[in-house]
Amino acid sequence: WGREILNLDDYLGVIEERFAAYASQASALKIGLAYSRPLYFEDRSRSEVEPLFNRLLNAGWERNAARPTMAELRAVQDYFVHFTLQQCAKYDLTVKFHTGLQEGNGNTIGNSRAALLSNLFFKYPKVRFDVYHISYPYQDELVTLAKNFPNVAIDFCWMWIINPAAGRRALGEFLDAVPANKIHGFGGDFIFVEGSYGHAIMAKENIARTLADKVADGDMTMDRAFRVGRWLLYDNPVGWFRLEGKMPAP
Repeated sequence: WGREILNLDDYLGVIEERFAAYASQASALKIGLAYSRPLYFEDRSRSEVEPLFNRLLNAGWERNAARPTMAELRAVQDYFVHFTLQQCAKYDLTVKFHTGLQEGNGNTIGNSRAALLSNLFFKYPKVRFDVYHISYPYQDELVTLAKNFPNVAIDFCWMWIINPAAGRRALGEFLDAVPANKIHGFGGDFIFVEGSYGHAIMAKENIARTLADKVADGDMTMDRAFRVGRWLLYDNPVGWFRLEGKMPAP
């Protein structure tokens, strides 16, 4: 933005300007910090964070300046996450959190449990949260979170590639316990379009198998299964991400 950041107000101001400029064009804001820290974001006071932020700024140019410790940097992150969620509430913007399995090898899976976000779900009831990757392998916890919090939705993004069998089991349980309009059945999670296309085929096949089992067991009628299938693959994400008017008509 071509501005110097000399203090905390400068930085918060730039964040506010970004939201003012782009929130109306966006479908959501994604937070992927589970790759580097636990997803519990404590509600920090400005008086606690501002001295830490100033030390971080000074460490860039002041000789022998003491950089904040990792614990102190997490406190600063906590403050900015809360500030960002307040902006999302202001602009009616959905927040997506990476939860569950991290990409690559050798990470701390306990950092990415969706249950660690519960304090945010409580504090920001007007913010819609989209929980990525069904928090696998903690999907059983997500059943309860999505059932108890009206502002929490389940996203099967990446799941049909991670473990299709686990995805089918989870979807069957989600449909028993969670309102069906709070489940997003597919998210490509690829940089290249061919991967998203292939994943979409896998998603449709596995969702169809799960719904067919519900019909065979007598838990759903055929008409209900077709209706739920459309919700999972189209209507639910369009509504949750406020995509009306931002995408071509089907």
